[in-house]
Amino acid sequence: MKRGGEPPAILVSYHYAKASTDRWDAFFVEAKRAGWHVLLDSGAFSAWCSGKVIRLDEYVRYLDMRRDLFSAGYIQLDVVSDNDSTLRNLEAMVRARLSPIPVLTQDMPIARAADMVALAGNDTLCVAGGVTWPDREMAARYTLVNRAVPKVKLHGLGFTRNSLAWRVPLFSSDSSSWQVGGRYGQATVFNRREGCAHVQLPKLFKKGWAALPRRLQRVMDESCIGPRNWSDKLVHRTHASWINVMGTVAWLQYGDHMRSTGRRFYFALVGPDKLTQLAAAQMHRTASGGCKYPDCVVTYLRLRELCRTDRTAFWRFVFREVDWRTTCNDASL
Repeated sequence: MKRGGEPPAILVSYHYAKASTDRWDAFFVEAKRAGWHVLLDSGAFSAWCSGKVIRLDEYVRYLDMRRDLFSAGYIQLDVVSDNDSTLRNLEAMVRARLSPIPVLTQDMPIARAADMVALAGNDTLCVAGGVTWPDREMAARYTLVNRAVPKVKLHGLGFTRNSLAWRVPLFSSDSSSWQVGGRYGQATVFNRREGCAHVQLPKLFKKGWAALPRRLQRVMDESCIGPRNWSDKLVHRTHASWINVMGTVAWLQYGDHMRSTGRRFYFALVGPDKLTQLAAAQMHRTASGGCKYPDCVVTYLRLRELCRTDRTAFWRFVFREVDWRTTCNDASL
């Protein structure tokens, strides 16, 4: 284990990674060397939402050169709302001597789960629907799939909206929600009963500090955010906004709790630059047990500059080859 405790598990979408292979390949190589859990998703859902198509032959060719870099595996290319095409894609990837994690799509009969797992030769199965289905219906589906393939590790695609993630038979889940708090004006706080709860801020800010929920006031106070500075970069949508800093900490707490229940939580990245946000927040949690917004922003800005000027030193820091406890106050990192 690296200095500073267990590193976060990372999910990367091929839909985004293919556009910047040099930067992503550097991350994959370093992550493997550092022993990180990295899972590659095909990005089929993201592509479908944006009206784009992922070509199976290109995905297979991409994996053929990189399959050994993904310690947690790689997910098959599924086709939204087309069960037959999803199955044909799985068969084609197996013929190409790949061992992808199969995907049980939203409208696919549960009876197909065992056959897909056997065909892929994998011990993990992704279950789609976590982003769009109602929570209770999705939880029931996980239970039924688990009964059909009890020895298979289930991954809930995008299923992190509440504490059901550690109440249902999942081995792991992933989320990209940790990156978007500032975009929608949401403050995120973690508690074991609700998971990551989102508080819509714009209307509350008009009413003043006293209108904020007590739990949010407490977390903001712990982060050194109060009535005097809560408007600081309030609508600034970069990683340095306090909304994003506090949200990142909440999702790190979420991941810690998932781990304590024997599960794994994957932070979905849309770009390697997001690692600066994760590393800055986790460093302060490791070094001082908390994450104060002003200090975390300074670290984030230093890391961003380090990434630009000295990529080797940046990787050494992110992958914890330096002791975070001794570099927390070091201006040179």
